[in-house]
Amino acid sequence: MLEYAFAIHSVAKETAAPSSELGASLKMDITSRLIPMFQFAAFYANDLEILPGPTMNLQGPVHTNGSLYLGANNNNGLNLPEQVTVGGSLFNRRKNNNDTYPDGRVRIRDAAGNWLNLLRNGTGSTNQTTNAMDPDRVQAAWGTQVQVGVDPVIIPSPSFLDTSGAYYQKADLRIEYKPAATSSNNYLQKVPFEIQVRDSAGTYRDLTEGQLRSLRQPVMLGNDLKNADYCSALSSPNISSITSNNEEKGKIIESLQTAIAAQVEPIQFSKLDSKINDLSNLKNAFKTTVETRLGISLTQSQQNTLFNLTPKQVAAISYKDSNNIEQGQRCFLPAPIRDIGRDNSSHNSTYRFYNDREGRDMRLLQFDFESLAAWNRDGIYVDFNNNQGNLDQYEKADELLFERADPDNSAPNKSFQKLGLAAQDESEGGLVFHGTIDQDEYSKTKTSDSPYGFILSGGEQLMALSSTANNRNPTGLTFASDQAVYVQGNYNTVNKQPASVLADSLNVLSEACRNQDGLVNKASGRGCNPDINNPGGNKVDAVNTEINSAFLANTDITNSAATSGYNGGLENYPRFSENWGGRTLRYRGSFVSLGTPRYVSGTWSSQLYGAPNRDWEYDTSFNEYGALPPLSPRFIHVKQSAFERYLD
Repeated sequence: MLEYAFAIHSVAKETAAPSSELGASLKMDITSRLIPMFQFAAFYANDLEILPGPTMNLQGPVHTNGSLYLGANNNNGLNLPEQVTVGGSLFNRRKNNNDTYPDGRVRIRDAAGNWLNLLRNGTGSTNQTTNAMDPDRVQAAWGTQVQVGVDPVIIPSPSFLDTSGAYYQKADLRIEYKPAATSSNNYLQKVPFEIQVRDSAGTYRDLTEGQLRSLRQPVMLGNDLKNADYCSALSSPNISSITSNNEEKGKIIESLQTAIAAQVEPIQFSKLDSKINDLSNLKNAFKTTVETRLGISLTQSQQNTLFNLTPKQVAAISYKDSNNIEQGQRCFLPAPIRDIGRDNSSHNSTYRFYNDREGRDMRLLQFDFESLAAWNRDGIYVDFNNNQGNLDQYEKADELLFERADPDNSAPNKSFQKLGLAAQDESEGGLVFHGTIDQDEYSKTKTSDSPYGFILSGGEQLMALSSTANNRNPTGLTFASDQAVYVQGNYNTVNKQPASVLADSLNVLSEACRNQDGLVNKASGRGCNPDINNPGGNKVDAVNTEINSAFLANTDITNSAATSGYNGGLENYPRFSENWGGRTLRYRGSFVSLGTPRYVSGTWSSQLYGAPNRDWEYDTSFNEYGALPPLSPRFIHVKQSAFERYLD
């Protein structure tokens, strides 16, 4: 929180009055506080309901412009240790059906550190009631620790996530999703997204077709990342019948990289275990490139040797540079960006995501943050013309997405920051990515039944900078979208840094949802379907998952025109799609809700899931202003501290 003090003076006299005539003089002192919304455990524009099943200890301040409904299934089941501010009324009951709770279910700590039961201290009785807590009794018991009837905070409209808002206008990466209709058999040939990258001068440039197509392909990592356990290399194959020359071995690996980058359709990550002979398009491009770069025509025997290998085996060829340092023994990560889903359940698509709450198949663009960071250094691309990749030469993707910071030896071992893969970007406090879809071309995005969204996976480690002995000013990563966002798997758990996700609606998926291609697949019903050999069956349960990130998303309002019943409460702020029974979602962050969803309409009662054990707390690192995520939303609180009126 930043606080500023201002003194406002005003002097009034009659028009044309002589200078000797007395006049009225006014003085008002005010304080203006710039308060980050992410410095609250929960910050709601509308009514807030916190009604957990298992015990919840919700660290951090809580604020709602509306009314606050509290309850719990167990004694001491909901514990609020920090300040609570309520614009409306405070209740010890449910909103949707008026069910009340006994005394002792909800406790709030006072400024002296004492735990006080809500019902007894809010009403002076232990009798259950649907009535609001008495503001006078609340003030007497908790003082300023619990404040009821406070002035509502002026907050931004949810439209600030649109392309007219600051997140799009100041984004380092702008991603526009442009999916092709899955009714076409050739829909995978179209690149389903465009990307603009902002340079240090604030100018945006479009990635080329070849660069975009490369982002849809598996990424071959350098030997140093293999040694840092980012992927595992196979044993080096014997290709002595083709060459024993180190330089030529390197050219064979480069030829495979080039051939992959030149593919019109994405190669499934799992297909890298198939013989190149079985991948006809890749085989033809690889053969042409190898022969060109080695200046030979491969004999049939040499072709049998090379093309009976898998792409993973070719990448694992061992070769050394002029300094006798190993440069081969390489391996792959899944594609940085892929298109998921289908327009209709009858269509064929390799990957599918059915959202039971919305009652429809979704079209989602999935990002793999680990692969993005690796591609930004190790990726290559070729030029494309008339849907054909140019095999004659390739270019390195080095720093196409963001400038890389120098390696930080004080960062955690094997982290992006230590290896020199992290971003050197201090604009707006770090990296800002914005995802959207053209509402003119895709008319459904304008409705409350939008089938579009974004998946964030591979985010165990983000590509910004944490605070270390060599870097006292952490940066961070903010991902914002005007559509739905799905955070999949562990997020920001390695080399933790400031992070936030802002979306129209916020979904959480566990690591169990990723299939052998590193992509999400889910048919109708509770749970994901991660087996690519049986994509419509083999439902699996969620696994323990940890997320360290602030969330800002829209939530339904209980008993409203759009939601006839319960909205799920704070405990269901993240939308779930899996059976979490017995598994834990560990969350450290902040929940902010500025309104109701604009582009989805499914209600909590339609959601198919099993609730997780909720180990949720406010991330206290956000108390440090410099540790907030990039472009953290803030509100201004103005208070009069003094007023004087006197005569000259």
